Amino acid sequence: MISATRTDIRVNASEVSLIRFLDGICAALIAICPLLQHYKGLKLDVSSELLILFFPYICYRLMSVIIRQIWPAVPPFLYAIYISVIHGVDVYTLGREVILISFYIAVLNGVIDFKRTMRVIVVIAEVACCIELIQYLLYYGLHKHLQCVPTGLLLPSAEQWILLAKTGRIGVSGKVLALYRPSAFFLEPSHLAIYSIPALIFTLVSQDGLRPLQHDRKRLRTAVIITLGMLLSTSGLGLAAAVAIWGLYIVVYAKHKGLFRKRKIRDVLTPKTLLLVIGILIVLVIAYFTVGVFRTAVNRIFTTSSGESNSAIGGRTATGIRALGILSGKYLLIGVGGAVDISNWNMSGVFYTIFKYGVVGCLLAYWLYVMSLFKLKHAYFWLAVMFVGLSFFTVHTYAAFYRLYYIAFMMAGYRQLRDPLERVKSMLAV
Repeated sequence: MISATRTDIRVNASEVSLIRFLDGICAALIAICPLLQHYKGLKLDVSSELLILFFPYICYRLMSVIIRQIWPAVPPFLYAIYISVIHGVDVYTLGREVILISFYIAVLNGVIDFKRTMRVIVVIAEVACCIELIQYLLYYGLHKHLQCVPTGLLLPSAEQWILLAKTGRIGVSGKVLALYRPSAFFLEPSHLAIYSIPALIFTLVSQDGLRPLQHDRKRLRTAVIITLGMLLSTSGLGLAAAVAIWGLYIVVYAKHKGLFRKRKIRDVLTPKTLLLVIGILIVLVIAYFTVGVFRTAVNRIFTTSSGESNSAIGGRTATGIRALGILSGKYLLIGVGGAVDISNWNMSGVFYTIFKYGVVGCLLAYWLYVMSLFKLKHAYFWLAVMFVGLSFFTVHTYAAFYRLYYIAFMMAGYRQLRDPLERVKSMLAV
């Protein structure tokens, strides 16, 4: 009798360990899917095949728990159904979106512990930025490029980035770039920047806004490394985002009796804060005129360089505006779908969504993020702000696996908002 009881305990312990292990893999999948989406699988891309592989397990876990929250997942669900059927039923898109929705609900209800996902994300971002620094040292010290992307494994749709991955100097247009643009194991600098933005926000602000960075050397080191990586990537998005996030951290959050408190507007407009902002601006101006790489990266954002027809911002917005100019009638409402191949068009996410799925699709896509601006707090709120801003300058935010990446953060924010225990855990987390 006692022996049988001990056997049952060992079996139960093994089951718990296996479930925890598989839950950890599912948590890590959200972090690595943006990286693996461009690589060949057996039939599809690696990210899709991994999600398909673990989809039955996610369904099993969802059926084994009480679903307490569903409403925050409704906007992405409606968007998923809309893009799958509005221009004729697309079975592949519908199947992919169903799998993504299952992951959203899993994060929302704690089946996937998003703190584990976040730890993986921060590690990936920090390692990538360290590798990028090594690439810089090797290139400018020994004139050698350290290639970290296995280009032979890329999908045909990602071939445009092969030369950049191999040389760091030849862009997607096939022209030699004005400066060296490393991106570690990401395909291009903007990919690294878009991936690293949540890691930097959550490292600086924290989930609850209550853990001072000054007292945590590990977080401070991580924040500095990720910031350097975003700046040295020469991505205009990365540079602008890094400056904005650090500005947010300095101006909006202040140390107060050992904790962070969110400042009111009148608290921000103080002589000390204004002097700090002026000091930062002076440092940026000096860097612009003395550091060539920094100056070139800034110029890419606002001006046209030789060999390029538009600046980094102008190129994306100008193409989008021209594309929307040809829409009218029902096509303005529902878009053109796959009738026009726009895979190689350089446009931002908001223009891409309107052109392909119309104003209706764009409203459905933004519903979750606009709702989050009014409901979420601290790092989750600022990430929603950053996503909306990014969507006007890059199309990657609307790619399927970057949607999984960013929407999972929003779901984690709603879980913390709803569950008092999660709020306590976030305050105690290291």
